[in-house]
Amino acid sequence: MSKSVLIRQSDGQWVAPQSRPFSSEAELQQILAQQPSLIPGVCTDALTAVELPTSAGPIDICTIDPDGRLTVIECKLSTNSEHRRRVVGQVIDYASAIWSGGADSFRQSWHRHTRTDLRESLSEEAYQELNISIDAPQIHLCLAVDAIDADLQRLVEYLNRLTTPETAVTALQLSYVSHGDVEMLIPATFGTEIAQAKSRESARSGEVWSEERFLEELTDEQDREMVADLFSRVSKTEMRGGSTHIWCGNYPGGYMILHPHGLRYAPIGLWQTRHGEARVSGLWTQWPTMESVEGYEPVATVLRQSVDGGSRGVPLREIDLDALWIAALETADRTN
Repeated sequence: MSKSVLIRQSDGQWVAPQSRPFSSEAELQQILAQQPSLIPGVCTDALTAVELPTSAGPIDICTIDPDGRLTVIECKLSTNSEHRRRVVGQVIDYASAIWSGGADSFRQSWHRHTRTDLRESLSEEAYQELNISIDAPQIHLCLAVDAIDADLQRLVEYLNRLTTPETAVTALQLSYVSHGDVEMLIPATFGTEIAQAKSRESARSGEVWSEERFLEELTDEQDREMVADLFSRVSKTEMRGGSTHIWCGNYPGGYMILHPHGLRYAPIGLWQTRHGEARVSGLWTQWPTMESVEGYEPVATVLRQSVDGGSRGVPLREIDLDALWIAALETADRTN
């Protein structure tokens, strides 16, 4: 990952350009905010927010790709003696704050800070993808620095091994050099190949979720019985809409969205943690075309949440299944 550059002059001599350190982390931040495509995996036309507020503090840079992919970027300079620990700790802290606050809280913060409504800026598919990414969670992490050393490489590789195939952890090194009136930025990345490799390996191993696989992956017998019961109940409802009874998403832990009567606006979704524990979520934040979420109040009440806030996953075994099902049916009727 050498950053040596030579420039050929008019006399045929190759010379090294002058390099200088960034004056501050804010300078590095500004460059990346103006050109987010320098960030690994981020598109040129990604939505970008600088200093986006969260409960853990402001995120240096946060981007949302047109497909709903969410990336959190933390900038640190090597002149900071604890830059390695701090950059890793902060980027994880910010991602966990997004996950903890939920999709609705994230969208509100984005709107207040950028004056941009994500319902209008993203397609319906991307909007739903963003919601699921926050709930799952599968938030991509990037550590932007002026120098990637062996310790930071070790940390990035370790984090990639800990996270799911759908979550990438990368480091971006950005160096500044100049020669006369010409200024150059030299990007170098680490972790991209590792993240892509684990994603390909996951695809080769058959990372396709189904009702059967979802049940098999659960580690608790009570969870398995409760999920199987819900699958059976929703499948037995008479079709009144054009959707499938159970929609299977290929996300970490699966993502099973239950559509009673095949109606479009589903009341609840099921997913599981990395340890195979079942979670249930209300879906009042999932549908950007819905004018009102008041119809989700029966489900929100059972989950001890409010439709005015974000939707959080709740351990299924903590919920009364009959009460949840009655609320799901009522919600489906109200919202459709």
